[in-house]
Amino acid sequence: FIKEEIEAELKRLAQLDHKTLVDSNGKLITQDVNYEKEWTFIRKDGTRIPVLLKSNTLYDKENKVSGYIGIARDLTLQKQQQAELMKAKAMAEEASKTKGEFLANMSHEIRTPMNAVLGMLNLLKYTDMTNRQLDYVSKASGAAEALLGIINDILDFSKIEAGKLLLEKRPFSIDEILKDIAVILSMNISDKNVEILFNIDPAVPKTVLGDSLRIKQILINLAGNAVKFTEQGEVMLSVFVQHERSNSMVLGFKVSDTGIGMSADQQKRVFESFTQAEAATTRRFGGTGLGLVICQRLIRLMGGELEVESEEGKGSTFSFSLIIEPVEDGALREPARRALPVEYENLRLLVLDDNAHAREIIAGICQNLGWEVEEAESGNIGLELIKRSLLEAKPYDIVFIDWMMPGLDGWQTASAIQALCADTLTPRLVMVTGHAKEVFEQQEDAISTALDGFLMKPVTASDIYNTIIEALADKSAEYKTGIQQSKATNDGLVGMRILLVEDNITNQQVARELLAIEGAEIVVADNGQIALDSIRHAKLPFDAVLMDIQMPVMDGYTATREIRETLKLNYLPIVAMTANAMPADRAACLAAGMNDHIGKPFDLAELVTVLQTVCGRAKSNPQVDAVSKSEGRGDLPEAPVGFAFKEALLRLGNNRELYASQARMFASRHRDDLGKVLLLIQKGNRPGAVRELHTLRGVAGTLGAQALASRLSELEMAAKGLVEVPVIETLLNATEVHLEEACEVMLKLADSLAAPSRDVTPPPLIDEEINAKLDEFGRLLKDSNMSALDSFESLRAIFAVDSEPAIKVREAMASLDFAAALEALNMMRDN
Repeated sequence: FIKEEIEAELKRLAQLDHKTLVDSNGKLITQDVNYEKEWTFIRKDGTRIPVLLKSNTLYDKENKVSGYIGIARDLTLQKQQQAELMKAKAMAEEASKTKGEFLANMSHEIRTPMNAVLGMLNLLKYTDMTNRQLDYVSKASGAAEALLGIINDILDFSKIEAGKLLLEKRPFSIDEILKDIAVILSMNISDKNVEILFNIDPAVPKTVLGDSLRIKQILINLAGNAVKFTEQGEVMLSVFVQHERSNSMVLGFKVSDTGIGMSADQQKRVFESFTQAEAATTRRFGGTGLGLVICQRLIRLMGGELEVESEEGKGSTFSFSLIIEPVEDGALREPARRALPVEYENLRLLVLDDNAHAREIIAGICQNLGWEVEEAESGNIGLELIKRSLLEAKPYDIVFIDWMMPGLDGWQTASAIQALCADTLTPRLVMVTGHAKEVFEQQEDAISTALDGFLMKPVTASDIYNTIIEALADKSAEYKTGIQQSKATNDGLVGMRILLVEDNITNQQVARELLAIEGAEIVVADNGQIALDSIRHAKLPFDAVLMDIQMPVMDGYTATREIRETLKLNYLPIVAMTANAMPADRAACLAAGMNDHIGKPFDLAELVTVLQTVCGRAKSNPQVDAVSKSEGRGDLPEAPVGFAFKEALLRLGNNRELYASQARMFASRHRDDLGKVLLLIQKGNRPGAVRELHTLRGVAGTLGAQALASRLSELEMAAKGLVEVPVIETLLNATEVHLEEACEVMLKLADSLAAPSRDVTPPPLIDEEINAKLDEFGRLLKDSNMSALDSFESLRAIFAVDSEPAIKVREAMASLDFAAALEALNMMRDN
């Protein structure tokens, strides 16, 4: 531009800049100008130029403003570079997101067939094979599980990278986590001369709030690495209170080992993705190199930082701390000790172990429980202490003996103690070991020394407590193992009206009878639609709803949304009951508007606690009642491997009659269920097949058929996925065997649970009395009067025969089908 053109064409500035200049023009005459600002200039040909304009005031000799000077620097190249950088950044972020999504999708797609591979390999183990074939299958299973572990690592890493990994906050027991970790680590030791130890601060609360799955994942990864890189020595997992706050505390976690350690350079790179300390380490020990990265990022998500201290050739220590929130008032206080009989409050214990840390941990736990403890590092020193105690008339009550000690090993020491105390009271002997309990039970058969207990390393306070109580149990007939608490006010569910929404008749009866025992009034709805109608027309309001998820007509999610949105009952507690126990399933339940989630098969104590919590009641301890109800009922029958009968009975409140009736009903009604599933699969009705399998799995799990439930779970996953029909048919055939076996076991258990004969045998009823009682029973059935249950119990001996009508009466009463019971009763009387 020439001067005249510039003066005449001030509008050559960009419109926005032109307006700004005009607005501020009046101020320029009286004010200093000293600024730097970006402007947009326009060339004569209309091209826009980004510039950086720096302006300053000019003064004359009298120091008056005489004008202004501005220097513009062309920013075109700089702006182009910035745009390219922004574009490159956006492309990189998009590529990273795409990579994360790809890894997540691929990991999921690979994991699905891998689960099928593992399932088929497990099925293969149940077939007739030579030892060589079994070896091949076992090695293939191990390789497949290792691959699945790598896939899971990649999936977690990709979720963290994509910002899609969500943490949960739920109450959990640190002790339960440690027990799971102990099982896993003990399997990893193999033949290594390595001891695994837990050092838990007594001040650590029993129950805390957090993501138990991720905390366990971190500790398993850190401790697993420690075991992997340690050939001999020890691996110690410590949990301790760093400091307390007004409503929370900071817990410290530390995993230390005596392994190969790391150099300073290796420590700098140990948290990098897809790397280990060095290539040789990867070749020697394997792994993806993602474990520590995942741990670091998970800990950061929880507000902590993973730190490492290591010395090459001496070992490593990984540590982190987390802020723990209280679960409830007083939850952070030291847990109250369980009550002991007076004669067990002043026990004297001796701990024999050559490992100082292991010895100190056991001694510290026992001292915290209030007992007097002495320690010794060998069997010989221990024998001298026992001699001295006998001379001083202060014998030991319990002696913990480590199996692997130099000089006298555990067995030799136990034998020597037996011999030494032959003429006096022998202390209870507990063998402590890092090896499987079965190994010692086999050795005990061949050695005359009888042990009073086994303690598996790593030990927790509850392990030691329970082992000591079991070892001393036969010393006092009055002492009860397990739950020995003063029964405070325990109202259970007394006075509560609960709507049970469940389509399976067996699950209906189990839940109804168990909750009725706790004092609740139960109303049953077969599906979500009936539940809505029941709530609408209820004369008295319900205190809570137990909601199944997979039901015909209307599922649990839809029913819950209708209750919240249509009926506007936001205050009504709704608890999901489903066999799907994945975090996503629980999240879906909460998203639908439910208050909590409990898995099937449910535990009565847990269910009662959940209902009390959501209804705002104080916690109770239904297990105390369960124990008292089971007392004096005689020994329980033994169940085969894969059948958790005792756990199932406890789940049913130790109600033997209820278990027996449910077991007979299962064998009668569900024997042919897999045939129905096969027909549904062949017709292409996979949702129907999944629903059948889901229901059958829940009932089988409730009654303790764990092996069957596991097979049904595999089948359910196969039916949900893209597994081909021939493969599903193979799985069905294999599961059929388990179903038949489960039915036979249940029938045998039901027979063995027959009510014991009374001490006083009532006189036999004459015909008139029998007919009168049967007439009354029939009237009650016709009126659908619940007193028919009591009448049936008084006539149970009459219906104990094996005739078809009598069996139908028993089955009908077990399912509360009074109409069918009346029909069978009339048929029986006609005959």
